[in-house]
Amino acid sequence: MLKDTNGNRVVGDNGQYLTNNTPTIIGDPNPDWTTSLIPSLRYKNFSLTAQLQYRHGGDIYSTTSGALIGRGVVDTDNPICRECNYILPGVKQDGTPNDIAITATNVGFQTYFGGANELSVFDGTTIRLQELAFSYELPNSLIDKTPFGSFQLSVSGTNLWYKAINFHDDLNYDTNSSSTGVGNGQGIDFITGPSARRFGFSVKATF
Repeated sequence: MLKDTNGNRVVGDNGQYLTNNTPTIIGDPNPDWTTSLIPSLRYKNFSLTAQLQYRHGGDIYSTTSGALIGRGVVDTDNPICRECNYILPGVKQDGTPNDIAITATNVGFQTYFGGANELSVFDGTTIRLQELAFSYELPNSLIDKTPFGSFQLSVSGTNLWYKAINFHDDLNYDTNSSSTGVGNGQGIDFITGPSARRFGFSVKATF
């Protein structure tokens, strides 16, 4: 996106933001830091283990977000009124404040979606409940007359809950999603499908 020396976004004669055709760095996909917390609780024959994760920072270019915001699907702080005209914040090329009105279609599909890539970059800070497991080990009194030395039942789930705190609430965006499928393609989302929760059940026995 083209900006003046004061950092103001510059619009053209059509009232749309001007883009910078020179390749420019608009974000860094690498988190500033990450951490995990794995608490474990045990009471008698019951045990509960969780894995909590926190990702701080890291930029994500998300066309999914741009597409949904542009179509008015996401309830933003300033939802797009389809019957209204808009004046984008910024200045004209002569430095005067922008006063050129554009339509809602221009805002939705030529600004948020299909416009300057910079408007689709979000901070990837995320809180996540990555895994939760609940187990019950049968007491010895129930297995004394069986061939088992121990017998444990467990239920577990992964990717149970996450919150990307700088994305719009209605998006429920998962910052672990990747459109490239490779480790060196982080931070790029091209209409990536939603992530899935996984649940499992296991039996562990010794003889």
